[in-house]
Amino acid sequence: ANGAGKFTMIKLLTGELKPSHGTVYKHPNCNFAYVAQHAFHHIEQHLDKTPNEYIQWRYSGGEDKEALVKSTVKISDEEAKKMAEPI
Repeated sequence: ANGAGKFTMIKLLTGELKPSHGTVYKHPNCNFAYVAQHAFHHIEQHLDKTPNEYIQWRYSGGEDKEALVKSTVKISDEEAKKMAEPI
């Protein structure tokens, strides 16, 4: 159903979108992945793979190889400053 929030939910679960309020909880052993309809920046390098093969490649080794491009993974200047302070 259009406008039901499916894409918003997927982006929250994958960490591509920060919640405006509330908390998103994911079990540490659970990974979420999807291939966006217009994900040309990801797909161009993997045209030889099926969507399933791409997701398996992306998460092989237990880490998300493309996680660094997600907004929730990036460190703000304020966070970097706090991290540099001695404990």
